[in-house]
Amino acid sequence: IIAITTVAVLCAFNIVQMAGSALYSYDQYWHLQTGKDLLLNGSNPFVDHYSYTFDQQPIKHQPLFFQLSYAALEQFFGFSKGTRILRSFAGLLLLTVVFLFGRAIKAPLPFQALALAASTYFLVERFFPRPELYDQILVVMGFYLAYSLHQQMTHGRLLFALVFSGARSEEHTSELQSPDHLV
Repeated sequence: IIAITTVAVLCAFNIVQMAGSALYSYDQYWHLQTGKDLLLNGSNPFVDHYSYTFDQQPIKHQPLFFQLSYAALEQFFGFSKGTRILRSFAGLLLLTVVFLFGRAIKAPLPFQALALAASTYFLVERFFPRPELYDQILVVMGFYLAYSLHQQMTHGRLLFALVFSGARSEEHTSELQSPDHLV
């Protein structure tokens, strides 16, 4: 147990340190501004306000949770600190869900340690302040949900699976889709 704790602490330290590294995604500013527009001005999130190729055109998928959370953090803490908190939170949440999933499936401790280290490596390789930060978390949650349903099918778990599937679309972490996807 000391070894897995050591690996988890080292991974968490690495994530928090890397969260303060240079920013390197031009897209992040679009996501941040879209979140600020919605949070501060109530702008329509399903209309493209900034793209020169699709200006004022409908957007079918929108990573609203990411955009709103990024905008709120930026408003409270400023750009640099808000971005670091966003990245740290996503990384630490990923470690948490990987660890909990490993425990749920009763994976051997060396496998859990390897999963934490690999998750950390793959996260920091693409540690962009973009909606993809939440993708790995949602993938692990999806695995856990599938495992949970396989263990015992209940109405509550099935309902959660349907909600999860609707929230997790094929583009980024698009929690909400515009109403026209139903047509």
